[in-house]
Amino acid sequence: MQFKFSYMYRDGANYKNHGEVIISNPDNVSLVEALERLQLCLIDEMYFYAHTLGVPDLHFPHWNDLYDHSWHEFVALEETQEPPTVEWSISDFLNNCESLLKN
Repeated sequence: MQFKFSYMYRDGANYKNHGEVIISNPDNVSLVEALERLQLCLIDEMYFYAHTLGVPDLHFPHWNDLYDHSWHEFVALEETQEPPTVEWSISDFLNNCESLLKN
């Protein structure tokens, strides 16, 4: 069973771009454990910078310095049967996320 990591970018005018990656789970990490570890890494258990987690950036091409920001918003982590869309595993993803807390 893989994990689907769903997230979005919401700009200053509340326009949204949605994205997701399907992450393999060869170590059989439980959904509960993955979600708990992930939320501890996120800003207010919800926000993150796409480049630091290695997921595609969803910013719109037009930027307004007065209203737009650089963080993305976590939407959901769920189990899926879909094939992985990234090369790294959920363990790699969570370990990377946790290493960001130490820096």
